[in-house]
Amino acid sequence: MAAAAVQLLTLCTPGAGTVIQIPEDLQVPEQRPCKYAWVFKFNGDMEDVAVKPRIAAGRNKDVDITLFTDTVRVILQTPTPGAIIRYTLNGKEPDHSSAIYEGPLILNNTTYLKAFTSKEGMVGSRVVQMKLQKVNSFKWISFSNPPSSKYPANGPLTLGNGVTGSVNFNDHQWLGWEGADFGIVLEPKINKPYSGISIGFLQDQGSWIFLPKKVKVEVSNDGKTFVKVAEKNLGTAIKDPGKIIKRVTFSFYPKEYKYVRITAENQGVCPSWHPGAGGKAWLFVDEIMVE
Repeated sequence: MAAAAVQLLTLCTPGAGTVIQIPEDLQVPEQRPCKYAWVFKFNGDMEDVAVKPRIAAGRNKDVDITLFTDTVRVILQTPTPGAIIRYTLNGKEPDHSSAIYEGPLILNNTTYLKAFTSKEGMVGSRVVQMKLQKVNSFKWISFSNPPSSKYPANGPLTLGNGVTGSVNFNDHQWLGWEGADFGIVLEPKINKPYSGISIGFLQDQGSWIFLPKKVKVEVSNDGKTFVKVAEKNLGTAIKDPGKIIKRVTFSFYPKEYKYVRITAENQGVCPSWHPGAGGKAWLFVDEIMVE
């Protein structure tokens, strides 16, 4: 006598992964998917997965964004022997038809890089990415003393990336100095006389962040001798529970100065009326605009 055909219930759409089918006679249709519970044991070998590539751009490694002024050299690496790295430079997800990395990439425009590692017989790695943003405000920028390692934003060029910070000091647009003054020298990327400079500061007294006491702008054509062209006194901090962004703006006689030096005096310590009285005060700085 011919065996009766076994009717099966599919618990997973074919092509979507592992498919488990249960014989019809072990089911109660009114209580589907099934009346009973089973434990399924699978035997097999786990597939090897290629290690994701590492992205090094200038001095930065494996960060979300790298800022540069002229060109940037990008290196992709993976420890998986014999693997290849495929990448895109237009923000699209790379696949097995994407360009193969063969050596350092030299980029001179803002680029959205995405890459993954693949090797025959292995599962491809996850995709890694980095935004490489060209900054057109400055040729270079140098600190007299660096910001705190706690709040470096995306490096010095964050101060000219065209994005102003929000009242959230953790938005990666603010650079912070703890108990220390702010001081920079920069070379504007502007080939005409300019007569205005503005710089942003954050106040969030609940987080020990205060506006500076004083801000000064100096200019130079040799990078050695600087002449003061503007200064503003903001004074000692006054109690204010609100979060504010203050742009300090300077105007002066238009001229094509080559270098600009900006200094801002930190409050030093939290004032006597503050819960953190005597503790080091923070000074947070963002976008510098030269016009």
